[in-house]
Amino acid sequence: MAEAGQDLAEHDKIVAFKKWLVSHGAHFHPKVSYAEAVGGFKIIATEALEADSTIVACPFSLAITPALSRRALFTLLKDEEPLNRWSERELICAYICFHWIIDVEKHLEFMHKPYLDTLPACGQLRTPLHFNDAELEAIKGTNLYVATQQRKADWEAEWTRCRATISQVNTAWSQKFTWDHYLTASTYLSSRAFPSTLLTRTPSLLQTPESHPVLLPGIDALNHARAQPVSWSVTYPSLPAPTTSSTAEPTIALILHTPHARGAELFNNYGPKPNAELVLGYGFAIVGNPDDSILLTLGGSASAPSSSFEIGLVPDAQMHGLWDAIVAEVRSHADADGEGRGRLGAGKSAGGGLCRAGCACQAAAVLCKHHLLYAAAFAPGASSGLLYSRLLICKEVGAAHAKQRFNHVNANPVAVELGLDDPQGPSAVLDQLLEGMRDHRAPEDTNVLYMYLLDACEKLFDNEMDQATFEEHMRWFFGTKSFYLYTVDKVIAALIKQVQTIVSDHKCQELWQHLRRMRSEDAFTRQDIIRYRREAERHVGSDDNLYRVEWDAGTKTMRIQLVGADEPSVDEGTTSVDRWREYVDTYVMDYSTEWLGRRYPSSKESMPIFVKRHVAPDDEEASTMHTEGGVGVRISLGTYKLFYEAGSEETVWRGRGREESARLLEQAAAREEERRRSEWLQR
Repeated sequence: MAEAGQDLAEHDKIVAFKKWLVSHGAHFHPKVSYAEAVGGFKIIATEALEADSTIVACPFSLAITPALSRRALFTLLKDEEPLNRWSERELICAYICFHWIIDVEKHLEFMHKPYLDTLPACGQLRTPLHFNDAELEAIKGTNLYVATQQRKADWEAEWTRCRATISQVNTAWSQKFTWDHYLTASTYLSSRAFPSTLLTRTPSLLQTPESHPVLLPGIDALNHARAQPVSWSVTYPSLPAPTTSSTAEPTIALILHTPHARGAELFNNYGPKPNAELVLGYGFAIVGNPDDSILLTLGGSASAPSSSFEIGLVPDAQMHGLWDAIVAEVRSHADADGEGRGRLGAGKSAGGGLCRAGCACQAAAVLCKHHLLYAAAFAPGASSGLLYSRLLICKEVGAAHAKQRFNHVNANPVAVELGLDDPQGPSAVLDQLLEGMRDHRAPEDTNVLYMYLLDACEKLFDNEMDQATFEEHMRWFFGTKSFYLYTVDKVIAALIKQVQTIVSDHKCQELWQHLRRMRSEDAFTRQDIIRYRREAERHVGSDDNLYRVEWDAGTKTMRIQLVGADEPSVDEGTTSVDRWREYVDTYVMDYSTEWLGRRYPSSKESMPIFVKRHVAPDDEEASTMHTEGGVGVRISLGTYKLFYEAGSEETVWRGRGREESARLLEQAAAREEERRRSEWLQR
């Protein structure tokens, strides 16, 4: 038995693997071969290759899928109930591990030993879960370290669950079902798996809620190169099915569209990925990766969703969009704290609330932008609502004093005449502010005190102003409301703590990647929205709530809706035509059809569409249908309505099964005999 930690013998194992592939209908291009590389093998061209060469082809039956793994594991565990509770990852990883535990020659269901023997051993894997303590220490404080710890905890929980099930069947197997084995199998899956959407007539690397990971022997042998032009080709057998095993089942092939010189390495293309994802999942990084990025998360509270901004190496609109989103998010969370609820409502009723709220939001963004130095995003929630409400209170106080010409700050004329006015007091500071305002030709009703508040906060953060001076100046200008600002630095610190928690969230990263792809489209269709919703459900998971967020740019209103599992992805149309189009749009997609009723409110089973008596039985003795002619049918692409062509017809009749035909012949013979007897009696 081959253990996960044994060294690979190139010649024997590669030759055995290729023979195994050929015996199961797969093949490699005759001008390519395996060559040793750091951490395993690579694929090179032994002779010059032309463009559009098919490098490797693999039949669907060789893929390691959850279904194949479940069938093989059932032969050992003899119980489907625990297997039904295992995830797709657990099924595949356990299937791989048993190749290192049992004698696979006695268990033919475990057929992938030649393939697993060619993969890197545990000591050759280089993902962060294989780092030593010194290497892990080097990445502390990064998103990668947090993601590594989370992934390790998740995989250890899976391993513990699987091992407990195996121990109930065979304790010897459970003792050999080690963490190193499971970690190796899990790393194979994270670095080599493809989505099951490749195994369709229209192969795609885009994952869907119904897709699952699969391993494709031979197909996964090529290393990654960014922007490498490749294609996936799926071939289905023609009907009637051929007799040769090599073409009797669907096959997926990898095609390279560029020529390669002799000795050149051949590469696959995993798609654009930042280095953090490459290191975590694959164990390597790309120097100067143009797709590298930093994920900044504009986090949410328990009642609102979160959004993310992926800031790349090249400055783009994402950086500006980040701060625009801060303003919008803080505005939507203005009521998170009771201190600002009444004022915001009063401002809106007066007609100027949105303008004033926007200024306060921009101020909050300025404070966070300065303090975080673009290293993290603003995380609205209780802390952000508190900061917003305090800024709004002080802004309104400053605006009221501006209308009163700052009478509460102006020096007493008698004190000025007697020379008793403090040259560093509030009136002197105010005079400097007003002079600066006049130099910039600002309107007379400019909220000078609020502008000074923002400037003083920045000086406080830069240690250019001490806390005592800051508090004294705030008392001068904002009176009894100044206490709201005494702990502004602590509020910012709370925001930073939120950011550190949210910025490393793996689900947000996946959702952001999908949002980024969707936002690159110029327009959205109903199917795009449905596809987006199902992809979001896959990342969020069944245990977490899914929210639908709509932003009305005209009214500057954000709507947030908790979406239930049975609720449609788009609003139901008001006319029958609209409702029909919405139903057709979801019916023709790969996902479950929306708008279907349920047997019971809590049931997952949809109401049947066909009457049971109209569904033909599925057995060999069933009647067969025969047709003659050809009726012409046209389908409207816009509505999917059917139109029959005039002058065309089609005859359809049902053939009888053998038993039914024999029974009817007996009945006919009996009726004929009865008819003859009746005729004889009449004579």
